[in-house]
Amino acid sequence: YNPSLYKELPFEASFIPFVNDSGKYVPWMNIALPTQELFLDKNLPQGKKTFNLHIWISDTQTGEKGFGGTIDLPIKINPSFMDYARSVSHVSFHFKGPELAFRPSFYQTVFALADPETDEVGTWESVLPLPEFKDFEEGAIINCVLGKVVQNPEKAKSSFALSKKDGSLEYEGIKFFPKIIDSFAQEESSAVFLQVYMPQGKQDIHPEISIVGEDEIPYPVEASVTAESWNNKIKIWSGIFHVDLSIAFPGDNMLIIEYPGAEEDSPLKRELKVTVLEE
Repeated sequence: YNPSLYKELPFEASFIPFVNDSGKYVPWMNIALPTQELFLDKNLPQGKKTFNLHIWISDTQTGEKGFGGTIDLPIKINPSFMDYARSVSHVSFHFKGPELAFRPSFYQTVFALADPETDEVGTWESVLPLPEFKDFEEGAIINCVLGKVVQNPEKAKSSFALSKKDGSLEYEGIKFFPKIIDSFAQEESSAVFLQVYMPQGKQDIHPEISIVGEDEIPYPVEASVTAESWNNKIKIWSGIFHVDLSIAFPGDNMLIIEYPGAEEDSPLKRELKVTVLEE
């Protein structure tokens, strides 16, 4: 079985191993369906259209399955949806999986999107290390996710948790959604969610954020903390930064998040690809 052979249904996806308050990994699964290829280019009849999303997460060393399941993606095809599809490049879905006792290892994640009406299938796969973060004596960035923040009409608790309802990350009056497609308009509001293991205890030091474009010069990015929390039991700081990408040049850029003193391959440094669209 080779997941890369199935390309009939194009889509983008991401798998994020969110660390919850008890220190367990929770699968945070995100998928983006391209509106042009899956909806606008097809003569779809009015009514309910359902895709099936099959998910497998397995240990690459032992083959042991860590998680598996199927999620239905129902979409109501009507004039209102088609108007929306013309206004966006992708339709996104976000899901919270069950809390799992993943042992430290490398895991393969496979998403298979199926259309039961046409028997078309598309797949996405990724191999992700889930380290024992306590092995990082100096600390480590566990998660670094680009996304956007919206207001939460139903105020949540003062710690970060994934929503079963819409798959967002909630904290008090805000929701954070991962940006599955790494493209942003120059003036578009953007944010970064971080989870950082700090074995020495909570530190009042925030990471330095910069962006590098085609000229290969790093430019400092203005960033302000939107929300943050500290879990003393597992020594993890979680926070959301609002980041200003207006200084970035159109085209491919690299957003660099690093703590002071971090070396090139340090676990306290992360890089995220960001494509800035022409206005």
